[in-house]
Amino acid sequence: MKKILFLALILSCAACTPKQENPTQEPLVYTDSPVLAYVDNQPITQEDFDKAANNLNDSFKKFVTTKSGRANFLSFLISEKLLLVDAKNRGIDSTPEYRAEIAALEEAQKNALETAKNFALRRDLLETLSKDGTLGVSEEEIKAYYKKYPYEITIKQFIISDSQKAADVMKQMRNVRSVSKFADFARQFSDEPLAKKSGGDMPPFIPGEYLPQIEVPAANSKLMEVQGFITTAQGNHIFMKTAEKRLTYNEAKDRIKMIIENQKLDTYLNSLNKKYNISVVKEETNAHK
Repeated sequence: MKKILFLALILSCAACTPKQENPTQEPLVYTDSPVLAYVDNQPITQEDFDKAANNLNDSFKKFVTTKSGRANFLSFLISEKLLLVDAKNRGIDSTPEYRAEIAALEEAQKNALETAKNFALRRDLLETLSKDGTLGVSEEEIKAYYKKYPYEITIKQFIISDSQKAADVMKQMRNVRSVSKFADFARQFSDEPLAKKSGGDMPPFIPGEYLPQIEVPAANSKLMEVQGFITTAQGNHIFMKTAEKRLTYNEAKDRIKMIIENQKLDTYLNSLNKKYNISVVKEETNAHK
C-alpha cells in the first residue's frame, strides 16, 4: 500500500475505532503475543502493532503512543487486515500476475541478501588485513610519501581511441600554449563524453592517485605544455599540465594514506592471483555454446 494511502487511513480511522470486546467465536490462530483485535478470526497482536509502528516517521511514532493515536493506528491495522483477508478470499494471491510479482520480489531479496553478505565478508577481510598490518599504514609511511610528493598536479586531458587520429591531432596542437585553446581541441576531438563537454577538465591529483603512465610525464612537464599521445587501456591521452600546487601535510595526509592503502591492496591482490587459480573464458568460446 502506498504511503499516501497509509497516512490517509491513519487519519480517516479516527472515527472508526473498533469495539474492544473479545470475539464471540473462538479464534483459529493462536499466538504468545497479546492479541489486540481479530479480523475474520485472524489476530492482530501487540508484536504486529509494534513492528508496524516502527516503520512510521518520528511524529507518527509519538502520536501512536497516545491513547487516541493507539486506537487510530489499531483501526488502520484492522483496515489493512480486512483488505488482506478479502484479497485472499477472492483468490488474488493465486493469480498469475500476483505470483509473478512475488517471485520477482523474492528473487530481488535473494540477490540483495547475497550482495550484502558478500559486501560484509569483503569488508571484514579488509578490516582484518588492516589490523594485522597487511594494509595498515603508519604515520611514518605517510610522512615519507609526503616528503617525496608534497604537491598535487592539475591537468586538462582528452582521449582519442584511434592512434592515427591522435597523431594527427598532436601535430595540430604543436604550438598550443593556452588552456582555452586546449579546451577547444578537447571539445572537438575527444572520444570521451565528459572531456568533450568540459574541455578536458580533470580533478587535481597527488602522484599515486591517477594513472602512472600520465603522472610521471605530467610531473616532469612544463606548465601549459601539450604532452601526448600516451596510450593506456583507456585510449590515447593528450594532456596539458595547467597547475602544480604544494600541499601542507594536513591537506595531503588522508589522501596519501589512501594511496598507500591502495598500493598495498594491489600487492595483496597480486599475491592472491598467484595463490588461487584464475581462468578467463574467451568470448569466442561462449559464443559457440
